[in-house]
Amino acid sequence: MSGPTIQELLDRNERLSTWFRPAKFFSEISTPRSPKILMVSCLDPRSQPEEIFGLQFAEALSFRNLGGRVASVHDDIVGLDSLLRFEHVIIIHHTDCALLHYTSDQVREGVRKLPGVTAEEAESLVLPNFSSLEDSVREDMEHLKKSKVIRPELKEAIKGFVFDIKTGLIKQVE
Repeated sequence: MSGPTIQELLDRNERLSTWFRPAKFFSEISTPRSPKILMVSCLDPRSQPEEIFGLQFAEALSFRNLGGRVASVHDDIVGLDSLLRFEHVIIIHHTDCALLHYTSDQVREGVRKLPGVTAEEAESLVLPNFSSLEDSVREDMEHLKKSKVIRPELKEAIKGFVFDIKTGLIKQVE
């Protein structure tokens, strides 16, 4: 099954405009509601934090990337926290993640085959990789807790979970 075309997405957006409720600009909000929970999770569509936790608008912010790894969003976390002062950081990895099936070397090999890409360019890619979900969550929690630019109180509020895509349940990782 192929996904929608760009034109189909544009058509969907056109339909959205018939019922879309405009958001307010910051200048129009008297008391802005800032989310106090920040989540980092995989971009896999089977693992969406908004669905996993039944989130409503502005209850949390989410970073989604390959494997839900924190290293690539570390600076963004620090920057946002300096403005919003989060109370919790939640890291979510999920069962059957593609990173459990492919190694960084396999990805680099595919990149090396692209026209005009040198071996050095392919090797320079910083790609997440892991063989254990629980260990990867622990590594990510530790990465943030060791950071010198994350507030001590936020470090204490970092939690990690594994989401089971078959049951819909999450399990906390200590």
